[in-house]
Amino acid sequence: WMESHVITSPNMLKEYLQTSIKGYSYSKKFMAKGDKRSEKAVVTDEIKRIWGSHPVESVHNICERLPYIPSENIWRVISGNNFFVWVSEGEYLFIDRFYITEDEEEYILKFVDEACEKNGFVPLNDVPLGSIEEENYELTHTSIYNAIYKKVLSGKYYLNEKILTKEK
Repeated sequence: WMESHVITSPNMLKEYLQTSIKGYSYSKKFMAKGDKRSEKAVVTDEIKRIWGSHPVESVHNICERLPYIPSENIWRVISGNNFFVWVSEGEYLFIDRFYITEDEEEYILKFVDEACEKNGFVPLNDVPLGSIEEENYELTHTSIYNAIYKKVLSGKYYLNEKILTKEK
């Protein structure tokens, strides 16, 4: 196909795509459907698209399902992203698959707020889990607490090591 269109280099292919395919944005190293976005946003969307229904997935499996994205880019994006929580070596939780009820979220926020008012801080491991642990049985304690921070507490509190505070 490329020979019949006289495309003999990566730059020629890029130019052909840019002039022939509408509805995509182009950057130096990638193209994405829709408006111009960062590489992190595009790769995040692709990871979320192929994730499936399981809460935890290995990065190796994700790389196999996204062969058009370099594996080092997937590792970089998934490890530094609020949508994903480290579970164990090479495995991550997709935060949208973390199960927690609104009542549990409110209870945790109230608990942390009261503890911070009283002591100025609260250890993350002191946050009560209720039925969260049972509902997320595939996760380790560490990943549950990290998911609680990312999903419930990160907008209001700062985490330094394993200590939550209202101020940095």
